[in-house]
Amino acid sequence: MLTLHSRVTKFCTSLLKLFQDSKPRIYMISTLLPMLIWSVALWFNDIYPFGDRTLIIYDFSDQYLPFLHEFGYRIRGGGSLLWSWSAAGGHDYLFHIAYYMASPLNLIASLFPSHMLASVLTFFIVLKAGLTGLFTAMYLRYITKTNDFLTSGFATIFALCGFALGYYHNIMWMDVVTITPLVLLGVHRLVRENKVNLYIISLALAIILNFHIAFMVCIFVAFYFIILCLKRTFKESARPLITITVCTIIAIGLTAFLTLPTFTALQNLYRQDSSSFPESFTWLNDFSHVLGNFTAFNPPDVFVHAGGGGAMLFSGMLSLMLLPIFLISRNASWKEKLGYVLLLVLLVVSTNANVLSFAWHGFTNTVGFPARFSFLVSLLLIIMAFKAYSELFETPNNLRIKTTGLTSVMILVPMALSTMLFIWYAFIDENFNNNRVLYNVIIVIVYLILFAIKFSLITIPTHSAFTLKHHLRYIKIQRKLKNTHLKPHKFCVRHTANSNTNHNSNKVKTTISFVKTILLLTIVAELTFTTITSIGVVRSTRRTTWLYYEIDELLATREIEEHDFFRTEFTRRLTWNDGLRHASGDINTISFFSSSMDGYTGRALRGFGLPTNLNRNTYHYIETSPLTNAFLGVRYLIERNNNPIGEGHFWSRGEHSGAAVILRNNYPLPLGFMVRPETKDWSGVQDWSFFEPQNLFTTQNDLFRKSTGLDGDLFEVLQLKQSEVNQDYNATSEFEFVVPYNSDLFFTTNITQYTDIFVDRIPTRNIPSNLRSINHVGSFEEGQVVRFSYYNDVPQGATIWIGVIDRDLFTQGWHIWSSQTLNLTEFRDTRIRGNITVQTDGILYTSIPNAGGNWRVFVNGEPREVTLIGETMTGVYLEEGEHQIEFRYINSSFIIGFSVSVISFIVMIAVQLKTWNRRKKHPRKFFAHFQFN
Repeated sequence: MLTLHSRVTKFCTSLLKLFQDSKPRIYMISTLLPMLIWSVALWFNDIYPFGDRTLIIYDFSDQYLPFLHEFGYRIRGGGSLLWSWSAAGGHDYLFHIAYYMASPLNLIASLFPSHMLASVLTFFIVLKAGLTGLFTAMYLRYITKTNDFLTSGFATIFALCGFALGYYHNIMWMDVVTITPLVLLGVHRLVRENKVNLYIISLALAIILNFHIAFMVCIFVAFYFIILCLKRTFKESARPLITITVCTIIAIGLTAFLTLPTFTALQNLYRQDSSSFPESFTWLNDFSHVLGNFTAFNPPDVFVHAGGGGAMLFSGMLSLMLLPIFLISRNASWKEKLGYVLLLVLLVVSTNANVLSFAWHGFTNTVGFPARFSFLVSLLLIIMAFKAYSELFETPNNLRIKTTGLTSVMILVPMALSTMLFIWYAFIDENFNNNRVLYNVIIVIVYLILFAIKFSLITIPTHSAFTLKHHLRYIKIQRKLKNTHLKPHKFCVRHTANSNTNHNSNKVKTTISFVKTILLLTIVAELTFTTITSIGVVRSTRRTTWLYYEIDELLATREIEEHDFFRTEFTRRLTWNDGLRHASGDINTISFFSSSMDGYTGRALRGFGLPTNLNRNTYHYIETSPLTNAFLGVRYLIERNNNPIGEGHFWSRGEHSGAAVILRNNYPLPLGFMVRPETKDWSGVQDWSFFEPQNLFTTQNDLFRKSTGLDGDLFEVLQLKQSEVNQDYNATSEFEFVVPYNSDLFFTTNITQYTDIFVDRIPTRNIPSNLRSINHVGSFEEGQVVRFSYYNDVPQGATIWIGVIDRDLFTQGWHIWSSQTLNLTEFRDTRIRGNITVQTDGILYTSIPNAGGNWRVFVNGEPREVTLIGETMTGVYLEEGEHQIEFRYINSSFIIGFSVSVISFIVMIAVQLKTWNRRKKHPRKFFAHFQFN
C-alpha cells in the first residue's frame, strides 16, 4: 500500500506535468488562465451564455454597441468610412473610427448578424483578456530570461488588474491595454539588440487602436526608456535615444492617415469646460482610499465625478508583497530602482492630483471613468514584482539578505509589512467592506506560508563545500578569463553556487515546483474572486436582442423616392444613439452621443431649440417646433411607449406595430431650399452663459423672419409662474395654462426635471424637459386647460414659457421655402448632386453640417464659397436662373495624412532592408556591439 508521502508525491508529479517550465506552456497558460477566470466570473454572474444577463452597460449600451451596428452595415454595404449621415445630422466618420472603431476585431464583429453582436462582443472581452496575458508573458519572459511557469501568474494578474475589471466595457480602451506589453517589449529589444520592428509596429498599432489611451502609453514609454538608460553612460545612451526618436516618428507617421484628420477634427470639439486648466492644485480623494484600492476583492469605483479620482489600482497582492524585495535585490542598480520607484510614485499621485490627471488625459478633464492611465500603474508594479520574484526563486544569492536559515525571516517580514500597509489603508477607509479586508489578510498569510516553505528548501553552497571537480573547473575558467575585465573568483563562486543549486535532489525540486504550483493556484483563486466581485459591482443588464423589430417594420413603410434624403427621429429615446441600432442604415437621425461630437454642430442644434449637453458630448432630438423639423429635414417620427405626440395640424399618424406608431410630417422640406440672403446673419444661440430659456422662441422668430421675409412673430411667448400646490394629483408644483385659441403649444422652462402634462385633469404624456429646449405639448382647442406638473420641489423663480404658434403664418413661410427646392439627382455619402431653379437671388440652405470645412460646393461645375448658416449648416449664394449644384466631401487632412503614412512605410522598409544587408555582409561586426548588452 502506498504511504501518504508516496500518494502526495504521485499527485504532485502528475500535476506538474501540466505546469512545466517551457516557453510554449507558459504562453498557453498565460492565454487560457485569464479566459478561464473570466468564464467562471460570467457563470457566477449569470452572464450569457451562462444566464440571461449581459455586459452591455454604460457607454457599451449607449455608444459602442450602436456604433458597431452601423459599422457592420457600412462594411457589409460598402458605405463610406469618411462621412456618415446616420447620426448627428451627419458627422466626420474617420474621426469616429479613430476613437471607437479601429480595432481589427471590429472587422470580424461586422461579419456577424446584428442580433448576435452583443454575444460576440462579450466573447471579445474574454479574448482580449487572454491576449493581454499572452503578450505580458512574452514581455516578462524576455526581460528576465526565465522559463518559470509562474510567469503566467504575473501575466494573468495584469490581464485582470483593477483597470481591466473596472473598465472592460470600454472595449476600445482595452485594445490598447492589450498591446502595451508588446510596446514595452519593443522598447527593450530596441535598447538591447537595436531591433526596431516590434517597437514601430506595436506603437503604431496602439495609436491606431485608440489615440486617447495611446497618448498616455507614449508618455509612459518616454519615462520607461529613461529608466532603461540609467545604468548606461550618456554616450552609451545617445545611440538608443536617436534610434527610438526616429522610430517613434516613423510609427506616428504610419498612423498619419488616421491621426492627422483626427487632430484636425479635435479642433472642433466643444472645449469650454473640458479643456480649462485647473485653477488650483487639489487632491481628488483621500489617499487612504487611493492606497486601499491596491487591495484585492475590492469593488471598482466605476463612475465618479468628472476630473478624476477613484483609480482602479488592484495589481494582485503578490505584487505588493514583492515590492520591497525588488528594492533590496542586487541585480538592479540603485539608479534603476530609483527610476522605477519615482515613476511608480508619479503615476499613483497622478491618479489623485487634479493637475497631473489633467495632463495625463491629454490636457482634458474627463467626464466619468477617471484615471484612465491606471493600468500603467499595475503594469509597472507587476514588472518590479516579477523582477524580484525571478531573483528570489532563481538566484536567491543576488539579494542583499541571503536566504539561509533564520535570515529568510528578514525577507518575509518586509513582504508582510508591505501588504499590511495597504490593507490598513483599506481598513480605515469607510468605503471598504471589513469582510474584504479580512479576505486580504487571509490571502497574504497563504502567500507568506508558501514563501516560507520555499525558503526552507533553499540552501546556499559555501566555498568549503566545493568538490575537486568544482575546483578544477574554477582553475579552468580562471585561465580563460585571465585577460578579461571579469573577476574569476566572483564569477566562479556564483557559477558553482548555481551548479550546486541545480544539483539538488529530485525530491526537493519536485517540492519546490509543487509550492510554485500552489502559488499559481492561489493567484488564480484571488483573481477569480476579485473578477466575480467586480462584475457584480460594475453591474449587468437583462439580455435583450438590442434590436426592436417593430421599429424596423415601421421604417419599411416610409415613402422613399430615388436619390431622396430625409431624417427620421424618435419621440422618446431609449438610449442616446437609438437610430444606430437599426440595421437599415438609412434612418439618418439628429441625436448623437459621442466623444467625437462636433461642438459647432451642437451649438447650431442648440440654437434650433434641441436639448444639448456639450460638456457631456451629447445632443438629441425631442419633439420640437415645426420650424426646426423643416430646417433639419425631419420627415418621420417614431412614437413608442404609449407617450403620444399631439396629432392634428403638423403630424399625421401612419402604420402601427406593437406599441409603436410612425408619424409623417405634414410640412416637410428637402435637404436644400432657398432662403433670403439675410439668413446668413442668423447665429442661433452662441453665448449660453447669458442665455434665458425664453430666448429659444425669440431665436425661432428671428430665423423665420430672416429666411422668409415675412413680418410678425411665429411664436407668441407667454410666461407662467408657479401656482399653488395641488395635493389631489400628488404634484409638488403645478402650472396651469388656458389655451387662448386653437393652436399648437410649445414650452421651455428653467426647471431641470421631467414634466407631466395634464389636459382637463387627464394625464396625457411625460416630457423630459431637464435640458433647455423647445418641447411640443400638442394640438389644442380654445379654452382647454393644460397643466404642467412636477413631483419634486422646484427652485425659487421657477418659470415656464409657453410658445403659441401662429399656424397660418407658418404655412405661408413653408410655401415660400418649398417653392424653390433642390431636386436631388445623386446622393452618396460623400457626393450630392441636384438641380434647382432660382426665382430670386438668395442662399441655398442645406442641413449639411460643415463646421470642419470639408464640404465643398460647385455651382455649374465651378467652385463657390460656402456660406455657413448658424456657423454650421452649409449654404451657397445663388443668382436667379437654373443651376447644377454639387456638394463634395473632401478631407484634405486625410489626403495629407495618407501620403505621410505611405512615405513612413517606405522609410521603414528602406531601413529594414539596409539593416538586413548590413547583417548579411558583416554579421560579426553588426552583433559585436550587442553581445554583452
